[in-house]
Amino acid sequence: MLEAPLQILRHAGFSGQELVDAAHAIFAYTAGWYILASGEGGSWSGPSDEAVAAAGEAAPLAASLAPELRDWSRGMDEGLRALLDGLEARRQRSTD
Repeated sequence: MLEAPLQILRHAGFSGQELVDAAHAIFAYTAGWYILASGEGGSWSGPSDEAVAAAGEAAPLAASLAPELRDWSRGMDEGLRALLDGLEARRQRSTD
């Protein structure tokens, strides 16, 4: 469970502490999403309609994004993509 992801990162060009940092970030991100999605220790499914209505004008941004905040599968995919893109950009800067 540990060796294969480390090898994938190494083959992608990561090494040393940079590889360890990338692995920690990916593991923490995916574990966090798993915990939230599984309900272990509680889960969050975005703001409820009642919470949005109760917030009134105090949370207009949350109210406008409520449906998107509830879309966990897209949130996981896009967040992981952003994390990986950021790690790749850091790796490229360190090799320049």
